[in-house]
Amino acid sequence: MPVLASVSFKGGSGKSSMVLALASAFADVNARVLIIDADPNAPLVRWSQMAGLPDTIQVMPALDSSQLEKAVQGGRAYFDVVLIDSEGSRRSLGMRSAIMADAVLVPCRLSVLDAIEAIGVDILLRSTRGRTTIPLAYVLSATNMLSWRERTARDALEQLQRMQRPVLPGLPDRAAHRAVWSYGGTIHSLDDAAVSGLPSARADAEALASAVLTKLLDPAMHTELRHGR
Repeated sequence: MPVLASVSFKGGSGKSSMVLALASAFADVNARVLIIDADPNAPLVRWSQMAGLPDTIQVMPALDSSQLEKAVQGGRAYFDVVLIDSEGSRRSLGMRSAIMADAVLVPCRLSVLDAIEAIGVDILLRSTRGRTTIPLAYVLSATNMLSWRERTARDALEQLQRMQRPVLPGLPDRAAHRAVWSYGGTIHSLDDAAVSGLPSARADAEALASAVLTKLLDPAMHTELRHGR
């Protein structure tokens, strides 16, 4: 089953929110999802202890390489998709997460500095793996209409596109994507009457999940995840 790693060397890039949105989208179509929280701050472990955790999502911490490897091996055997949330730094566990994954997602805000940090993950991963290049995509995070009008956003996007990797639709800056960290549950389980913008947030997550399936995973994995094992 596919293992997807969310990797960034920069804190606040949107790694954990992206993992949670993807988990929500996959779980909504009854996929069994394992989230491996390899961030020492354990944001997803804390989220899992709140009310509303879906039965189809399990969260497991991994604080070192040994725990990470065991979690990934177990996840491949028992879950339909494994999502790794790595630490927002250059420590080795983040790169280990990337090397063990079938595909890597690098969240990036639309600024030149963030683009440079995101590209750094790509460059280091290529050098670590030698000639066998793992599928990788940049995922735009916390975008809004204003940011797209700025020249700096266009410059950042051009930098990413020069790397000849897919640039996937990410999570726009919506209150609904932040609400899950306050209330628990997922964007698919929260009450529409209590949280504004949930239909749009669900569409964001589903578009990202679809892009990951079609642009990063090979056809066999894509079919297994869409139709069950």
